Amino acid sequence: MPSPPRSRSTLFAENDDNKNNSNSNNWGDFANPFKAGKLFREIVDDALGSGTKKRKSLYFDERFLELGEDGIPIYAEDLPSAASGDSMLSPEVLVVGATGQLGRIVVRKLLLQGYKVRVFVQDLYSKTLNLLGPGVTYCVGNLNDYSSIEFAVTDVDKIIFCAGSQDVEKSKEIDKDGVLNLVRAYCDVRAADYGPSQAAKRKLFKFPKDFDFFELEDEERGQWIQNDFEHGVFYGRIPTDRTFEASVRSRKLTSRRNSESVDLSKAGFIGIICRLVADGKVYEAFFRTSDGAEYRCEFQTATKKHKDDNLRIPKFMTVRLAFSDFTPSMGTSNGDAAQFDASDVQYFGFRYRSGSNPGARGRFYMSITHVKLYRGQPDPEFVYISDAAIPPVVTPEMVRHDVEQIVVPEILGDDNVDKGNTYEIFNTEKVKRQQSKTIERGRRLGNAETYYKYMGEQTVRNSGLNYAIVRVAGFNNAPGSDGASRIELSQQQQEKTRNNGEQQNSDDKLELVSRADVAEVCVSSLANPHACNTSFYLRNRTRKRRRKGTPSQGNENSLDYKFSQLKPGM
Repeated sequence: MPSPPRSRSTLFAENDDNKNNSNSNNWGDFANPFKAGKLFREIVDDALGSGTKKRKSLYFDERFLELGEDGIPIYAEDLPSAASGDSMLSPEVLVVGATGQLGRIVVRKLLLQGYKVRVFVQDLYSKTLNLLGPGVTYCVGNLNDYSSIEFAVTDVDKIIFCAGSQDVEKSKEIDKDGVLNLVRAYCDVRAADYGPSQAAKRKLFKFPKDFDFFELEDEERGQWIQNDFEHGVFYGRIPTDRTFEASVRSRKLTSRRNSESVDLSKAGFIGIICRLVADGKVYEAFFRTSDGAEYRCEFQTATKKHKDDNLRIPKFMTVRLAFSDFTPSMGTSNGDAAQFDASDVQYFGFRYRSGSNPGARGRFYMSITHVKLYRGQPDPEFVYISDAAIPPVVTPEMVRHDVEQIVVPEILGDDNVDKGNTYEIFNTEKVKRQQSKTIERGRRLGNAETYYKYMGEQTVRNSGLNYAIVRVAGFNNAPGSDGASRIELSQQQQEKTRNNGEQQNSDDKLELVSRADVAEVCVSSLANPHACNTSFYLRNRTRKRRRKGTPSQGNENSLDYKFSQLKPGM
């Protein structure tokens, strides 16, 4: 991530003069204490020769592992846990995109439900003030100005991001670069203002510092080295043996109070985030507990195109793995064990397994930058409005960064063709059939806007924040549903329905969704634990779909019931 261009001491000037400030030092400026201090800092910077240097970020993650007297990392088990807030205090919510049609409805619903509302706007002209009224706190800035974002997110509890644009360049600034700046500033400011106990993520292992703390389980199977960037590199040759396995793991993790294991869930952590670059194969992360049990979780890595079209090279990616995703390994003493318990961890590592990569030849390669822990919260901290054109499952091969589009495997009738290497732009023919009548914003499936929305989703997922991603095809101005009866939340992009005895795709025509219903779902998700870490499609139902003879449930029309049907992590 790029370093913040300005320091926090300049956050309190939010006027047009500072945006267009010249370097001329007028004597009248010294009458203003703020300008006088700013000029003094510029003079000092010039005298020290730092005027042309880019300032580093003011924030940093403290080491999660500390070194003991013998040089072995000791788990910082006694860190303070997140402070419980006063339930009588209303959370403050920052709304990004508040001046848009959807954003204004979101602001009104938040105010009606008793939230404190802060809006991030580009100006304080009369038009802006008339749109939102006096009941909100205004923060002036834009998503490209890191300093203004830092000021806007200070003391904010939650964020609703409903900004967007039909223009490709603006969509990139908003959904790719803007979301990245917003998430980074939110995490940095919270950690700096409230301490490490409130940080969304904490470093567990960082390379090269922890390189010597890891070792191969079998030195004849693979290599563990440092590359030119001093990252830990796990690689080796793949034999023809289908049962081949190679793994690298940490040394024994110990704490001040327990010499046998550590408690990774003590401060509310619910999973790990790994930053790595690999060769597109399937790897797995694993934990071992003090009783010898092992829990593992597979993840798919990615590659990217080189300048030479016939060559693919490893690609950096961030992998988010919840503790709940780790399952018992077969053949261990915990074969019949239940869910992984992170309170008793003795070892952590990575493994390559030939059984998970059928047909793989040559070598396996994975370079690891760091491993972090991320915290859990009772409800979402970041609500992001995304695009319903994004499929429920997006593999790394489907994301074409070179053309800024999402692609899917082409459906071919010839069995002799390698379907895994042939792609078409996502739903191109389907879009031609739909035309533009069904989508008010003129959105097309698979275009650059969809790609940038997906990149925004990935930024939110990898941030360590607890999120809710709402995917919508388009908006209309229809009145909101009564009691959420017409609101449908689904984690499947396509639903099969029967019409005259034949199956048809209900998504062949993407339906517009009422802005009032989208706003209601966003606001309701902020206080609903079932919405935590979920991605779902929001639709408006025109009629109830219930099989004959199926008894209705009294609360099935409530949003709480609909949220409870969602599965986290999807």
